[in-house]
Amino acid sequence: MRHLLVVVESPTEDTRVEGIKVRKANEGARLRNLLNLAERGADFDALVERIDSAKQETVAVAEELARMPPGRVIGHAEIEARVDQLGEVVDGLSRAEADLRDFYEAVDLKMLYTAKERTVAVTICPLGRDNTGVRGGT
Repeated sequence: MRHLLVVVESPTEDTRVEGIKVRKANEGARLRNLLNLAERGADFDALVERIDSAKQETVAVAEELARMPPGRVIGHAEIEARVDQLGEVVDGLSRAEADLRDFYEAVDLKMLYTAKERTVAVTICPLGRDNTGVRGGT
């Protein structure tokens, strides 16, 4: 199990977010420097284009950062707990032939019948009921 967990630790997203934050800070500093030059008497007309460019870049970087999905780091203990829960599901599946009720409880089966539309909505939660922090990929 431990050798599998090494693969999980990928700093790619964190590195990208940190890079964007650094760019944002750099552009903010550049904009402040240009405005300081203007305040100290530098030719403002000569700085206008550079200030506008810095503002646009600052806004673009802020928008890029806002579009980044919030990251969530899952620790080794949580991963091991999830694997254990999957083992319980496997146990439930192996007993399912003998007793479907145990299986339905193991996968947290929920069914909602709509009489008007004559449909049944079926959902399962195979990792148990305590997984509110886990998100699936799209």
